[in-house]
Amino acid sequence: FIGEINPGVPFSFTFNATSNSPIVYSMISILPSWCTWDAATHTVTGTWPLPFVAPSQEADFVVAASNDYLTTSRQFIYRVVNREAVWTTPSGTLGTPTVGQSFSYQLQASDPEGSNVSYIVHSGSLPPGVSVSASGLVSGTPTTAGSYTFEIRLEDNVPRTSATARQFNIVVGTAAAPDPAPEWITPEGSIGTYPVNQASSIQFNYINYSS
Repeated sequence: FIGEINPGVPFSFTFNATSNSPIVYSMISILPSWCTWDAATHTVTGTWPLPFVAPSQEADFVVAASNDYLTTSRQFIYRVVNREAVWTTPSGTLGTPTVGQSFSYQLQASDPEGSNVSYIVHSGSLPPGVSVSASGLVSGTPTTAGSYTFEIRLEDNVPRTSATARQFNIVVGTAAAPDPAPEWITPEGSIGTYPVNQASSIQFNYINYSS
């Protein structure tokens, strides 16, 4: 085993042997287009292309070493690693909406191999009226006040026995009480008797609780 390859990251492996006479190295394996073999330095270099949507897997290079008398070959195994998606959004409180108030928050993560990332509720509960889409949008209109803690798991295109999860919280406050109706100060009833064609003026007063 000579090491791991991360897709999208350049790699280089150099193969060495010993002999009392000069050694000539040759690559026996048929190399893919993204690999280059340098016989002078007996080194293979390349970058496994993206996107890489397959599970982690093993592959090999077969290299021959020849001196003036004999040729010997050896298989060198390497592992191509499909890494888990990585969070950008830190854990913690996503917001503090109130009951009846529209709320939205876009979670952020990325996959090193370029796969699509899905966001799955793994545990806990969101506020009633709020949900998480597969694209990571937390949105809705909360209907019940309280503090809600939940865990979101990231999934890429590769099945895994474990996946990266992160805990978040939304605190929903109680909606403010509506303003009461204005309260009259001027007493109810007759406001007076006035001769016809005589100008008059009456002041009406009330208390407005919203001011």
